[in-house]
Amino acid sequence: MPGSRRTRPRVLALYGSPRKKGHSARIHDAFLAPLAAVASVKRVRVQGLNVSPCTACGHCRGGLSCVFDDDMSALYEEIERARLISISAPVYFSGLPGALKCVIDRFQVLWEARERGEKRPVPGEGFFISVSGAEYRNVFLPSVTTIRHFFNSLGIAYREKNFLLFPAVEEKWKGQLPGEWLTRASAAGERYARALLSDTPGSAPSS
Repeated sequence: MPGSRRTRPRVLALYGSPRKKGHSARIHDAFLAPLAAVASVKRVRVQGLNVSPCTACGHCRGGLSCVFDDDMSALYEEIERARLISISAPVYFSGLPGALKCVIDRFQVLWEARERGEKRPVPGEGFFISVSGAEYRNVFLPSVTTIRHFFNSLGIAYREKNFLLFPAVEEKWKGQLPGEWLTRASAAGERYARALLSDTPGSAPSS
């Protein structure tokens, strides 16, 4: 039965904001609400994880392990089982928050394994949500570039045009999250939920 607990596809949701009720987190919640009806959603707030930063020590070049034994071990397993990987983050100094970037860097373990031919591409599809306080030219470019490289490095399919990027929440909206943004996020979640139910790999929905 589609959507049953036994057969539900898995969704891994990485929250990059240190604030549980921050703007990007609330939009992420709205995106996930329709998906929760058809999928098993694993929400991970990266700020609360015990994750050491990558030191480029080279340990993972020799095998599928990291010199650090911390919360990343569980994330390696989660991302390989997920049909959808959604990431949300505010813009901090034109980039991703430090805790999220730290987690992304540690996926070097899986990239190295792919380079050695020990791992196949991660089968899930990727999605990104971001909110900026101000609005200026290319405000989201550094964050999107990092997310793009992350997805590409692990072989995660994505459609960049589907990303939800909302500028000027402070500068224009005085810190009040527009209801339209939540509506757009919910609609995007519904499209991805339908794609998951169709069980068609690589069928990231178009906006």
